[in-house]
Amino acid sequence: MILKINFCGDSFCASDHENSWCSILAKKFDASIIGYGKESSAHEHAIKSFTFDANITVFCWTEPHRLYHTTLGINMRSAIRYAEVEPAMKAAVDYYKYIHNKEYAEERQIRDLYWFDNEVLSHYKGKIIHFFSMSQILYEFRNGYTNNIPLNNIFNAGRRPCRPSDNKNFFNHLSRDDNKKLAQLTFKLLQY
Repeated sequence: MILKINFCGDSFCASDHENSWCSILAKKFDASIIGYGKESSAHEHAIKSFTFDANITVFCWTEPHRLYHTTLGINMRSAIRYAEVEPAMKAAVDYYKYIHNKEYAEERQIRDLYWFDNEVLSHYKGKIIHFFSMSQILYEFRNGYTNNIPLNNIFNAGRRPCRPSDNKNFFNHLSRDDNKKLAQLTFKLLQY
């Protein structure tokens, strides 16, 4: 039986490049990858991309202030960048300016993750790792292992290119060496 890994989350697990930590991890397990994260996606993308078909699921939970959209990745930076060419992004700029409430977004993410953990992941038989990509850890999962330091802090990824296309030597905001380190860390954590 071939193991299947599903990466659910944001751009920290979106690259399918052979030097990305996702690909390196799959090789370590001799597994196939059935899903990747999505750049600039909200935490709802990780929830919606989860499947019971995977033997291993790795979540990269994003910060709570992103907006869910079926095709666009919307955060404050992407909304400003594309506001002149994409009507939804222009609307998002207005949302962030006039409506967005930081405390409410954090509370909503905690509620969503609590529900997902207790109502969905509690029925999953595979192994689970939870990483938080770039923000404080607002929720500790009962199901699976929660890494207690955000990836951004471990690898100082905030100083790396925001978009994968900005630099061909970075995958998932990480250098080649950091991709190897994250693959090794994840491999070790999955030994629980």
